[in-house]
Amino acid sequence: MIKALTIPLAQDIRPLSRLLWSRNIQHRISEHAGQQVVWVANDKHLVLVKELYQQYQAGDLEDYAAQPIRDSSRADFRLFFERVWRYLLASPIISLLILISVLVTLLLYGAEQSVFLLLRMGSPAYILESGEYWRLITPIFLHFNVMHLAFNLLMLWVFGHQIEMRGETARLVLLILVSAAASNIAQYYDSGSGFGGMSGVVFAILAFCWMWDRLNPQNSYNFPAALMGLMMFWLVLGFTDVLRLVGFGPVANTAHLVGLLIGLILAWVFTWLRRSP
Repeated sequence: MIKALTIPLAQDIRPLSRLLWSRNIQHRISEHAGQQVVWVANDKHLVLVKELYQQYQAGDLEDYAAQPIRDSSRADFRLFFERVWRYLLASPIISLLILISVLVTLLLYGAEQSVFLLLRMGSPAYILESGEYWRLITPIFLHFNVMHLAFNLLMLWVFGHQIEMRGETARLVLLILVSAAASNIAQYYDSGSGFGGMSGVVFAILAFCWMWDRLNPQNSYNFPAALMGLMMFWLVLGFTDVLRLVGFGPVANTAHLVGLLIGLILAWVFTWLRRSP
């Protein structure tokens, strides 16, 4: 997301937000250092947002200001789903990954063995010989419980969505493909083909955003550093086997670690390419 406005915390800008949504301007509002910060997804909206804010300050948006704020218990569901739909369209790659993951999970419950056999990882030698190259990627869509699926897709949406909303689709696709293939191959050599999940890709995206913010503070994703600490704790916890003992089942720790390393490396590579003449 791109910073468009910084507004005093005491000022009510909900009418302005309604107007931006009515113009199909993707945005979000956060609080930082006692100020309200308006973020937009596309830099082509920067000038328009500033102009609308000036009109709002001048009192030219009274019609929007006069509209009552709806109580959350009586929310307009049509408007809610319209906004969700806009977000999905704004991030087609992430939306597609989420859709495929959900569909595959549903299919696993109905035809577990056949779906698993079709999508599971195989030995690199077999994949090269048979030409079934999709197996390098498709294990990321295999989730064996709802909690695992929900956590991975939430992290994928929150941070993958940020990358894609900034127009960095090619960067996101490369990050997904490289981290998926590398983490799946590494996990195969560690535990065989009986694994699945998006966790390697999620760790790669989180590590990428974290490292990118440190290398490029003027063009950051505003990644919360505390979340990286939490993910590292989760990674270490997985290697202690505690997660399996408390009911999470086998954890693909090697895929997590390799995904993390891929994210760090690619953040450094893209930073180097960005700064090269």
